Amino acid sequence: MENMNIILGTIIRPKSVLALIYIAAMFILCARACLGQDGARQTDGAFNYSLYKSQSNTFLFSFAYPSDWNVNDENAPDSNNLVFSIVMPGSGFSFQNRFSAAIILMVSPTKERGGLLSGIDEKAGLYLRSGEKVLLNESVLVGGVNGYEVVTQRTTGLVSPSEQASVQSVDVTNHRILLEKDGYIYNIDLAANSNDYQLYRPVIEEIKRTFKFSK
Repeated sequence: MENMNIILGTIIRPKSVLALIYIAAMFILCARACLGQDGARQTDGAFNYSLYKSQSNTFLFSFAYPSDWNVNDENAPDSNNLVFSIVMPGSGFSFQNRFSAAIILMVSPTKERGGLLSGIDEKAGLYLRSGEKVLLNESVLVGGVNGYEVVTQRTTGLVSPSEQASVQSVDVTNHRILLEKDGYIYNIDLAANSNDYQLYRPVIEEIKRTFKFSK
């Protein structure tokens, strides 16, 4: 319970509103997977993969992910939106659990289906104008669908509620694949501690290689 209090009490202070929304979603999704772990992280760069198949009847897709990462998709409803995470064991936003890496997959409707954004062009533009440092922005073909590959880097601050003067800065690199299919935007994001990004980059490359839409 002590770890629970620390994690739930952590205040995240990003540099932009977009980062705040993203971090809040990732924070909620990561919390359960982080509890009770010892903070270990992959160090040899080698991964064994399992195949994830969507549990949704609305969004049908599959992709490979590291076998020992924790899948949190129990809150993935059959609705107009889908958000779930696959988290590196022991990774978390707290002073006990050092953040290493997580896969965040978000599906949202375009305007034609009642959503807020017209498509992936507008979605990519939000990331590029968010104030984050842009490391990569190019077109990509994934799962037979044309999309964008956007890599950005930003710094967030973690503050312990019991030590308001204690701030822990965390540099986070987000490697995103943006796809659009049947009126929905698929945002596939490898979020990694920037110090570990090259270590976990093979994960997003494997997702790019194996991601498929089911018919």
